[in-house]
Amino acid sequence: MIASSRCCCLQFQPTPDAQPRSVPLTKVDIDADIVERCGEVTVNQVFKNTESTPIEAGWRTTFLPPL
Repeated sequence: MIASSRCCCLQFQPTPDAQPRSVPLTKVDIDADIVERCGEVTVNQVFKNTESTPIEAGWRTTFLPPL
């Protein structure tokens, strides 16, 4: 079973009243170890911060069942 995520960029909101901004995704590495019906998957993502100040972000996603 392969889970898919509907995410293409990181979005952040610099202030509560500001519009969300996108931070481009520049690299994705996926490492998977699968034995029979069990698996361990690690996803490493690299984003390019084009803002003038550092940003901190949390990551969350919704995994969907395969089609």
